[in-house]
Formats: sequence, C-alpha cells, structure tokens
Amino acid sequence: MDELAKAVQKKYIEDITKKYPLHRFLVIFMVLISSYIYSKGDDIRVLSELQNIKLSFIFDFNKGLLASVDFEQLVMAIFVSGIIGYIYSKVSSMSFKLLAKASSFDSYISDIREKVNSKKSQEEVLNYFLAKDVSKELEGLRVKLKSFHTRSEVFLVIALTIGWGHRVGSYFVNSMELISISMI
Repeated sequence: MDELAKAVQKKYIEDITKKYPLHRFLVIFMVLISSYIYSKGDDIRVLSELQNIKLSFIFDFNKGLLASVDFEQLVMAIFVSGIIGYIYSKVSSMSFKLLAKASSFDSYISDIREKVNSKKSQEEVLNYFLAKDVSKELEGLRVKLKSFHTRSEVFLVIALTIGWGHRVGSYFVNSMELISISMI
C-alpha cells in the first residue's frame, strides 16, 4: 500500500511539473525582483541594486518584496515567464535542428542501432537485464539534459532582466504602463 501511495505521489508531482515546471517560479521571482528594482527609478541597474536588497526584505511577507509588488507586476511576471519559456523552447528546438543538420546525426543513430542489435542475444532474460541497464543510463542522461535546460532558461532570464534596464532605464515599468494604458 505504501508503494502505491509513493507511485501516486510521484505521478502527481510529474503531472504538476510537466504543466508548470518548478523552475518557472524562480523565473517569476527573478522577474519580480527586477521589476521592483526598475520601478525605483530611471537610471538603475539590476546588478548594482541587488547588493542593496537584504534577504530579510525578500522573505518578509508583511513589508518585503511580495508585499511591495502590486497585482499588475505579478501578472506581468507570470506573462513574462511564459514568454521566456516559449522563447527558450523555440531557441532550443532551432539549435537542435541546426546542430542535427550540421553533423551526421542520421549516421550516429544508425551506429547506435547497430551496436544495440549486435549486443542482443538469443536469451530473453539477458536481453531484459541489458534493456534495464540501458534504461537506467538513459534516465540519468535525461535528468542531466533536463537540468541543463533548466539552467539555460534561468541564465536567459538573468540576461534578459539585466538587459531590460541597460541604457533603456525602467523598460519593464514603462512597458507595463503602456500595456495598462492600452487596456483602458
């Protein structure tokens, strides 16, 4: 019964994280911090202002960051998070296609198939255990790939939040004002 509960819990967590990955909350948080910093003035840089933000301010729910962010900034942070996820997925997909065309990807797949077929034996039990070993190895590689994508997306957010204010002033705040005006 305990194993069934663990399996259901694992499936529930997988379903939630597939729809909205957990690192996107970090992305939203980073966008909120940058929008808060840019809302302070026109000639402000994120990197220089980050040293002025205390951890107590970030985790204080009464007078801290989340208390000082208005609903519009939260909605824009969620919206920007979705846009960044979309942009990253498109860039990642295009990069993969470009690299697959540039290299001999089809021959690489053919080599892998040949190696797998050469390792097969007539004994089904041996094939089963070989397949389990390969499956474990593939799962490890899948986890590494997912970790790489998460780090890359967070890096993209860092680059964009720093770039928003560079030479543009409070771009994020100004864009929110323009969106607010256009909604009226």
